[in-house]
Amino acid sequence: MKKLVFGLLLVGFSLAISACGQEKGYGYYVTHPGKIGAIYNRCLNQQGADDAMARQCVDVIKAAAKIRSLFMVMASNNKLFGQQLIAEEIKLADLHEKLQKAHQLGQAQAIARAKHVFDQQQLEVGARLAVIRMVWNQMQR
Repeated sequence: MKKLVFGLLLVGFSLAISACGQEKGYGYYVTHPGKIGAIYNRCLNQQGADDAMARQCVDVIKAAAKIRSLFMVMASNNKLFGQQLIAEEIKLADLHEKLQKAHQLGQAQAIARAKHVFDQQQLEVGARLAVIRMVWNQMQR
């Protein structure tokens, strides 16, 4: 049990650190839903955008859809949302252990694969936490 709690704390800390200096792509917007609105509206009104803006619009629209779907789950059944968050965090802690084992064994291909899966799982947990933060902030107003 102590190992699980430590793993979850470690994962939460790594999420906080990895958010610093992050490039503004899908991962940024899905974990910072408050930044989506203005860019989303600009994307809807944009015609003939350059490639960089088009890529940003794809990321913003994809992140908005993810946040919207998570918000709908939370609004319809917050207990289920919480259970899913805990399950995702446990999965993230397990993936972190696998990544550490791959590093210990020095298997480059396994490390790359584990890192990719771990990063995707971090985004999933980060998105869920962002929805909770967004709802909490709205309740405080």
